[in-house]
Amino acid sequence: MAMYRPLRVATWNLEWATPGSSRHERAMGHLVGLDADIIVTTEDSLHEWVDYPYRIDGGPDWGYPIKGQRRKVVAWSRTPWVRSTH
Repeated sequence: MAMYRPLRVATWNLEWATPGSSRHERAMGHLVGLDADIIVTTEDSLHEWVDYPYRIDGGPDWGYPIKGQRRKVVAWSRTPWVRSTH
């Protein structure tokens, strides 16, 4: 019998806070403090995040212009993403 542990997921709408800004840094610090396995941010930008180095995103095409590295949805993980074989 397989043993499972609960998966902790957190989410936060960053409302396009600029990476490196105090508002963005406060949000990132709060999210790290939640100790989630996966964090999903919305209205974020692609950036480096030491605590959650693995990311996947929804791409730049949402039917209207997206500026630069902005993404509507980014999922962050402490462990690598793997493609399921199921």
